[in-house]
Amino acid sequence: MLKKTLLLFLGLILIVGFFHNKKSLPDFVSYESPIYDVQSSDVHFFQDTTYVDNKGARHSDQEIFDEIFRMIDESQQYILIDLFFYSDFTGVETSSYRQLATELTQKLIKKRNENPDIVIQVITDPINIMYGGHSSKDFELLRENNISVTITNLKPLRDSNPIYSAFWRTAFQWFGNTATEGFLPNPLDEKSPNLGIRTYLKMLNYKANHRKVVLIDYAKDDSVGFSTLITSANPHDGSSAHSNIAVRVDSHVWQDILQTESAVVNFSNETFVYPTEEFLDKINDIE
Repeated sequence: MLKKTLLLFLGLILIVGFFHNKKSLPDFVSYESPIYDVQSSDVHFFQDTTYVDNKGARHSDQEIFDEIFRMIDESQQYILIDLFFYSDFTGVETSSYRQLATELTQKLIKKRNENPDIVIQVITDPINIMYGGHSSKDFELLRENNISVTITNLKPLRDSNPIYSAFWRTAFQWFGNTATEGFLPNPLDEKSPNLGIRTYLKMLNYKANHRKVVLIDYAKDDSVGFSTLITSANPHDGSSAHSNIAVRVDSHVWQDILQTESAVVNFSNETFVYPTEEFLDKINDIE
């Protein structure tokens, strides 16, 4: 009897693993845009570089989030941010890090206070709340200031660690997870409260919304449009000293960003807010 039960359980795990590794993705998650003819003047490159010179002095030249903050300052209609790691986690070292998470939070709140009618949407990954086992003061502040924060629901996506995830889905996902202190250290930040075993069990799925894209409106030379910035950088204090790159494209690709980002919000069971029809009409008239 026990042998039959174990075989049935293993068979169930195999079926679950196969299905969640091969299942159809939500619409517009795997997406190829049309080819656009983009003027060189509409493409801009930014980089963060950290290095030690031959005298042993450390240098950190940062452009990426300075550019994102500039875009936020100048926006009038619409701010959409989907960034993977949005957290003040730092690990042991703190002195060499820039407080990017706090800077971004305060910048968005300032914009909301200056312009109560502007649309601001933040999308991010559950790693920032340790998959439900930790709270985020940044996200709490944003929500208190009427700024939408979507924590991506990863379950509709295919499993990237299918052997483990099949077992987790079958046996452990039903226990959920809550932000209560446990007995295990936070592997991303030793200063944070300890985590429970359910957090570790969920973390081992190794699954993420790893997007890093910003879509913000602009107005220049009597025209309006959207700028899209795609980057390897995160508003994460612990990686703020890393070297990264970013590309900003003005106009052209914004339709694809709206389509693919709305998909994330929709399959996370939240409401995506589009730009107004009036503003879209202005852009379409120009393009």
